[in-house]
Amino acid sequence: MAKPSRRARPPAAAPKPPSPPPPRWIIGWVVLLGPLSLILFLSLFGDLPWLAAKSSRGAAGEAGKLVAYGRERLREGNLQEAYQVFQSALRIDPQHAEAYGMLGQTCYAARDMGNAAHYLRQAVALDPPQKDLYLNNLGILYAQQGKLDTALVMFQAALSTGIKEAEVYRNIALLHRARGDTAAALTAYRAAVDHRSDVRRLYLEMLRRAEGEYRQDPETREQHRQILEALERGVRDEDLERYDRESFEAQLKASPETARHFTELAEFQQIAGDLGGALATLAQALAWNPGSTDLRLKRVALLQQAGRLEEARAEAEIAFRQDPSSEAARQTLNQVNATLAARNR
Repeated sequence: MAKPSRRARPPAAAPKPPSPPPPRWIIGWVVLLGPLSLILFLSLFGDLPWLAAKSSRGAAGEAGKLVAYGRERLREGNLQEAYQVFQSALRIDPQHAEAYGMLGQTCYAARDMGNAAHYLRQAVALDPPQKDLYLNNLGILYAQQGKLDTALVMFQAALSTGIKEAEVYRNIALLHRARGDTAAALTAYRAAVDHRSDVRRLYLEMLRRAEGEYRQDPETREQHRQILEALERGVRDEDLERYDRESFEAQLKASPETARHFTELAEFQQIAGDLGGALATLAQALAWNPGSTDLRLKRVALLQQAGRLEEARAEAEIAFRQDPSSEAARQTLNQVNATLAARNR
């Protein structure tokens, strides 16, 4: 397939200047893209000249190739061309949920929140495997517009899919923090920890990604059918037997995402005045991943705040033994020792 020209036709009318960016109190937009430039968003494009009529047999595959190409343009910050390419994909396959979802992402990057919500609702209406992603992002859009009740409904609907629950709970926690509801925020932060990724969830996410890829290719129709059946019945123990679960668990324990759920809960417990709860959370985090120097140093800081200097020194010594090259661990141990020496004079 020939690549489309990067030239886009000029708009029929002068575009409006971009509006200022929305509040950034919610940061859980679920995408796999790098940072996007804020550039002028042009909403009127002509047809791509190379778009020929496609047979129904090849439509899904061609639309999928367009979406992949548009995603790269979006990753580069070329919102104008990305928008054009995603629209072209929909002219080939009007039921392509990912094209609608990526249009929503494009509009969001351009700070066109009305159209972003419109396209995300279109994606949700097609009931795709990635529906949780679109519902989560809709919740963020509504939250940024101050429609917190509607945002909460979207987040709760996203939870019903059983995918990326920890990320959605995190957004719910941020929403309750914006409302000043400390108890509800703590409950949601705790739920994010309790629903952190595990092997079963990773397997389910893998199936969903494969469904999206295989759906576009007529040559993988049988594999796509089998994936849909697996998604329908859910993950079984025998499905996981072929994988090295210990390696998966080790990767999860070392992931920054998993640690973040623990640390954010501990930080908010500290803010809420529950220092004991924060210490218990970090102890739980270290039981999950005892090799994390960063988690251990965070616990040292809380132990110092609580005046439990002997325990703080013990934790700092472990951190330094685990990573002698860590300047943070060395400085922390020296600082705790200095504090203890001054107290014992």
